[in-house]
Amino acid sequence: MIKIIKIEHIKDYILRIKFDEGTEKTLDFGALTTFDGIAEPLKDSQYFGNVAILRNGRSFGWDNGYDCCADWAYSV
Repeated sequence: MIKIIKIEHIKDYILRIKFDEGTEKTLDFGALTTFDGIAEPLKDSQYFGNVAILRNGRSFGWDNGYDCCADWAYSV
């Protein structure tokens, strides 16, 4: 079971994620989402930077309830 051990907001809509088995991924959410519906607050890059690891590393997300699974992040 993949877990996230570190997440870092790089700039704009870019996150760097480190997984417990050593893999690191850089995800550009500008290319991955349309920022509508529940994701709309993420358009504000300062708010986007308030990302947090959730559920003991099994996901990450924001305080508005938008979250992403660690397995998904690992596979993209």
